[in-house]
Parts: sequence; C-alpha cells; structure tokens
Amino acid sequence: AENPADFRPLIEEYINAVKGKILTFSSLLYGGMQLLCYFDYFRSLVFLPCK
Repeated sequence: AENPADFRPLIEEYINAVKGKILTFSSLLYGGMQLLCYFDYFRSLVFLPCK
C-alpha cells in the first residue's frame, strides 16, 4: 500500500487546486490593479482641472 503511485492522483488534485487558486488570485489582483489605474486616471481627470 506504500506505492507512490497511489498518491499521484491526490498530489495532482492538490496541484490543480493550488493552480486554480493562484490563477483566480492573480486575475483578481490584475483586475484590482486595472481598477486602481482607471480610478487614478479618472481622479486626475476630475481633480486636476479644478486646481
């Protein structure tokens, strides 16, 4: 029962889960960065002419 092949599906599942989490996190992070950039751009558009 101590065959390493028995653990391979478990390990692959774990790796896939981690990959999915990393992909989700990085896309969220990227979306947040884009949002921040857009917000910064919008803020500069709104506030710079007022000065």
